[in-house]
Amino acid sequence: MPTVKSVKSLFQLCVAFIVSIIEDSDFPVKPSTINEVPMELEEVVNPFHQLPISVLEQIIVNVNFAYHTYGKPTNTFVLEYLISPQLRFFRFHYYTEEYLTVFPQFGKLLSLNLRYTKAGDNCLHLIGNYCKNLRMLDIHHCQRITDIGVRSLCFNYDDLEKPAGLCKTLQYLLMYCTSVTKQGAQLAINNLTKLKSLHHESTFEVLVEFLQKRLDQNLSEIPNMFSLVNLRIGYVTPYRKGSLGQVVQLISSSLTSVIIIAMKELTDTDLLSLTSLKNLRQFHLNRPKELKEYKGFEITTVKKGLVYG
Repeated sequence: MPTVKSVKSLFQLCVAFIVSIIEDSDFPVKPSTINEVPMELEEVVNPFHQLPISVLEQIIVNVNFAYHTYGKPTNTFVLEYLISPQLRFFRFHYYTEEYLTVFPQFGKLLSLNLRYTKAGDNCLHLIGNYCKNLRMLDIHHCQRITDIGVRSLCFNYDDLEKPAGLCKTLQYLLMYCTSVTKQGAQLAINNLTKLKSLHHESTFEVLVEFLQKRLDQNLSEIPNMFSLVNLRIGYVTPYRKGSLGQVVQLISSSLTSVIIIAMKELTDTDLLSLTSLKNLRQFHLNRPKELKEYKGFEITTVKKGLVYG
């Protein structure tokens, strides 16, 4: 049976045509020359900056992906020419330290994706300095990033340590499979006050330790200082009976999603603590292959209409 080819939109055709020209052509103006041009004349010198920002973002995505497909990094010269201070979203398919020169242009960036790249602490230092409006940072599987990089997101360094601008803007930080330790996760939770989601192996453990510290100090009131919307408990997460209920109490007002990889220590009573979550919309309970003796839990009473893995 013959297949019908999908027809590309005019927008897609235009973007593809522009990308093909970029790949095959030399640029008429060097970025260093552009930087010397007054701001009001920059668009005249650089025609790409005359485009609607959504169009420019799509061109950059396609250019980066094209280079990635060829197995080579996007030319730094190309990035410097294309990137506009008005960009809102950006993804690096490949990262090299040569790209550090483009970060001063990211002042209005809302979302930055660096996952599976060789980005390191120097990169996070510049993000902390220049990306003052960033809402989402994805550094998943960036193994060169350490606690030092996370600290750069939280503090500016001059003569004194001062909270960085990201403390009041960053909401989503994805940093599974990095070299960031539990101390780095603790830094993020304690200082990035607008954080709604922290994807890290030690997030749950850090929250439990925070609660335990308050109990040790005989502080009965739990401050409403966390606004996390999702909670993940992995199979390798250190867990003790009752800790899920304590963490739920800590962030119950904001929590909308819970994902749990079941472990032997988890009980029905722990899971039933989720019934107190008024805003819970999604619940996954998964059994790892390593856990052969698994009796299951009474999860039907947790919340009607939730998703179970």
